[in-house]
Amino acid sequence: MTTAEARTLLGRVRVTRCRPNRWLELGCGTGTFTRALAELLPTDSTITAVDRNEAALRALPAMHHGVRINAMNADAEDPLPGPVDGVLLANVLHFVEDKETLLARIAEVARTV
Repeated sequence: MTTAEARTLLGRVRVTRCRPNRWLELGCGTGTFTRALAELLPTDSTITAVDRNEAALRALPAMHHGVRINAMNADAEDPLPGPVDGVLLANVLHFVEDKETLLARIAEVARTV
């Protein structure tokens, strides 16, 4: 999948444009959806891109479209950084055994709008 295709899939993401956003992406892989999300966020936003594959994380840029990308080597079951304005799970939820617990942990770090 290309970044443009991923951006189209993310086209309905609600983004607060009046200030920089903080987002968390779980299971970012090499960053296709990370880059797509960065293209939708306001400048000076931050994405913490989490994956357990160190080689994939090395493929991530530190910045994309004025958005800082912080690579984090961790598993979806590790502690989540927060608070965040949004969470992206493009290709990870089906790999998680205890989905309810993960979703509850995400709710704890997600800001309410």
